[in-house]
Amino acid sequence: MPTPEILIHLPDKEGNLLGTLLLSPLNYNEEREFEDFSKTIEGVEIEFKNIPRVYEFDQTTPLQFSINPDKKSYEQILLLEETDYELIFNPCKSSEEISFPTLEKKNMVFKRINFHRKDIYGGILNFSSYAGKSFFDVGFDGVSSLKCHFEVRSKKINYLDHYSAMIGDLAQAATSLILDEKSPLHRPLEFKKRLKETFYEDFMFLEYIFRPENLLNSYGHIRHDPHSLLVSYTENVPVSRASAVGESSLIDMASTPENLIRTDDLPPDWPLEMDNHVPHHLNQLDYVDSVDNPENRFIKYFLFLLQELLDEMVVYVDKNNAGGYPADKIRKYQEIIQEYVSDGWLKDVGDMNYFPSNSQVLQKKEGYREILNYFLIFEFSFNFQFDEVTDEIKGYQKKLSELYEYWCYLKILEIVSKIAQVPVDYSSIFNLNKEWNIEIKRGRKSRHKFNIKIDEQAWELCLEFNSKFQKSSPDYHSYSLNFYPDYTITVKNGFERFFLHFDAKYKSYEDKVKNEDVYKMHTYKDALKETRGAYVLYPGKKSKIYRERSDYLLPSVGAFPLTPGGSDMGDEDEIKLFLKRVLKV
Repeated sequence: MPTPEILIHLPDKEGNLLGTLLLSPLNYNEEREFEDFSKTIEGVEIEFKNIPRVYEFDQTTPLQFSINPDKKSYEQILLLEETDYELIFNPCKSSEEISFPTLEKKNMVFKRINFHRKDIYGGILNFSSYAGKSFFDVGFDGVSSLKCHFEVRSKKINYLDHYSAMIGDLAQAATSLILDEKSPLHRPLEFKKRLKETFYEDFMFLEYIFRPENLLNSYGHIRHDPHSLLVSYTENVPVSRASAVGESSLIDMASTPENLIRTDDLPPDWPLEMDNHVPHHLNQLDYVDSVDNPENRFIKYFLFLLQELLDEMVVYVDKNNAGGYPADKIRKYQEIIQEYVSDGWLKDVGDMNYFPSNSQVLQKKEGYREILNYFLIFEFSFNFQFDEVTDEIKGYQKKLSELYEYWCYLKILEIVSKIAQVPVDYSSIFNLNKEWNIEIKRGRKSRHKFNIKIDEQAWELCLEFNSKFQKSSPDYHSYSLNFYPDYTITVKNGFERFFLHFDAKYKSYEDKVKNEDVYKMHTYKDALKETRGAYVLYPGKKSKIYRERSDYLLPSVGAFPLTPGGSDMGDEDEIKLFLKRVLKV
């Protein structure tokens, strides 16, 4: 079967052809054949040979072409993570000054091969666990080619939806902390100081916000139908234009001398007390629909926050000569937000002087409720302490993995709370550090204690996040090295005590957990004293429990699927049922 190939004819910015870039997957063994076709995308002519055209992409085919690129903001050329590709550039003329500027900045993804022919430049491309967007470009004799955008798909289903679901759930859990203890106006958001450490997590947030179905759709509703209130105002008008004269108008007329003139031509029965004065103007009360209200002031405040962040990110990109997909997208987002903040209706809206957190409009009206949610996510994302990651390729996967670790902690806490039949204490998860940033509590400080009664048996469960097990600790003892399981549940019943450990692994495949992750669970079970079970949590479909004895649930190791943004609670119910079975045993 013919190997799929994409031939990218790369010109310079003047339209002069520099050469052809050939991309093809290695170790291809598909039996299907697809019709060849050609496309011109953003000024670049591209030939597609044996490449499937798809409306919905899969997680297995190494190269695909998206017929519907606007859906969820995917690019049209689709590659796959953890897949080897051959990337060869054939220049139109011989040169020793050839490079792949974007890919070679990330030497972890591209490994050059020295060919015998000096007129060929290329190597092996593999994006490892990175899922996201970038582009192909070539440097040739000091001249830069146009860019050809592509997307690397994850082998996990819906990784972009995973991000929005995880950051959304965590932000909702931290809502009370954001709104109660830390007013949005409490301190200025100093974007400049943080961009070096947070550039890629900020970009992930913006990429989620600017998806067509999110901010663009929500603000479109507000633009079309902004919330307005009937506001009264007083206008000084000539008597001839007065639409109605009531009791208050008469009182005002008599008490406002500047509205009166003296005349001898008085109306019949004119009061003597007016001393030959009649009104030529009067103050009339009227009403008008006004968009200057707390809800719209909040919308304006949020849009200007986004503008400030994007302006600083563009400055950062220019100052650091940062290229690649994020830099291009940030400029496009900047253009969108500049259009929004220039809207004429916002000129009639004042500045926000308090946050209308109890507003039913913000909580329920279409467009407003979505932007309130984006703001909560913005505040959470801005103030949440992630581990430092400054590399684009590592950044995406690292952030997703880290988010998944925190999100799973939230879900485990919810599951154990349901078993204990108590409300979830979200506020106890987070901590405000001295810089007023949101942190997740770790170790002993993260302990959540639950008293549970099942079948007349009383149990005490303690959930901890990232607790340290070491040789010197009698209570959290490791026989060898130090270990930090993501989540530890201590189970007590009278004098009996044992541990169950869970580790979040976002890198695992969609259909089944990786063997290497199960090996890690064996390490926990064998090395950590009093451990009876250790289990992987991953965004997949299949659970698997390996028991030491087939007739006993414990000791065991295994894996449970736990997928962000799932349409039902099946994953959580399975873990909940497992824990209840452990207690019943």
